[in-house]
Amino acid sequence: MARKKALKSGVLTLRIPPDLHEDLAVAAAGLGLDVTGLIRLMIRRSLPHFQLEARLIALQAEEALGLLDKWRQENPSRPIREFWGDYYRHQKTVWVKDLTGISFNPQFGLDEAFGGIDLEQVAREIKMRTEAGA
Repeated sequence: MARKKALKSGVLTLRIPPDLHEDLAVAAAGLGLDVTGLIRLMIRRSLPHFQLEARLIALQAEEALGLLDKWRQENPSRPIREFWGDYYRHQKTVWVKDLTGISFNPQFGLDEAFGGIDLEQVAREIKMRTEAGA
């Protein structure tokens, strides 16, 4: 009877500080695993999240390319570096148009686009609106 050939597994080497290794060993022991088993479990449980995140990033890139093409058609004489200011204004418009408590000024700078917004508060407001509408 022919024996099935075992699949080879990949090799992953991690260099981590001793205190982190100790934390992993304690957590693994609490679950009845060794450190390798714990790391495999952590990867298996978190992999779907990162696969989704990668897909969303790809979709966002497709959307951004569409915006860039549209911007180029509408602004043939402007240098491409000016796209970013318009893009950030567009993003802020999309993100805050339905939110209360956030002052909306389409003439904002990059600092305003990425700073000063409490994303937890935004998430709470979206949740409250969703629940109120349901």
